[in-house]
Amino acid sequence: MDIDRFFDSLAGLMSQLYVLDVNGNPTAQHMPAKAQAPMSLTESDLPTWIFLPGRATYANPPQQTIDKADKETRDFDIRLYVTIAQTGIDGEAQRRVQPYVDIGRNHIQRHVRLWDGDPYHEVVGLQRAWLINDSGVATLKYGVADKPLYLGINYTVRVECLNAIDYANQ
Repeated sequence: MDIDRFFDSLAGLMSQLYVLDVNGNPTAQHMPAKAQAPMSLTESDLPTWIFLPGRATYANPPQQTIDKADKETRDFDIRLYVTIAQTGIDGEAQRRVQPYVDIGRNHIQRHVRLWDGDPYHEVVGLQRAWLINDSGVATLKYGVADKPLYLGINYTVRVECLNAIDYANQ
């Protein structure tokens, strides 16, 4: 699976969503989505989507089909960082994140292959993708630093792909 191309597609897809104002209404500003995770996040970057590859499983033993394809199933974390935690008045940060839970879930579920429609972003061999779970409003870390903490949502999606294989000596 071409993870870089998949992240390009995810960034295009998730950036179709709009930033919400303090009342939960869409603004005219599209949400930023990073195909490549930045070194750090600042408050001016928020809200933003970040994508992380998770573990994969492969057919065991390999299928080794005549068309030289093998199945890969990989999980991905699709994280939405909305605001810095432990700032503002009580409940304010949670109220900012809450509307995104359903919006993000619906957007992911309605795009079966998580493709943004750009032919340069289409992942060859991608069969299907589906949402496994979401964290609800959660405290998220970014990188290796313990501070700052963010409030956001982590969606876990599973992707099935057929990988083209060039077998050695064949």
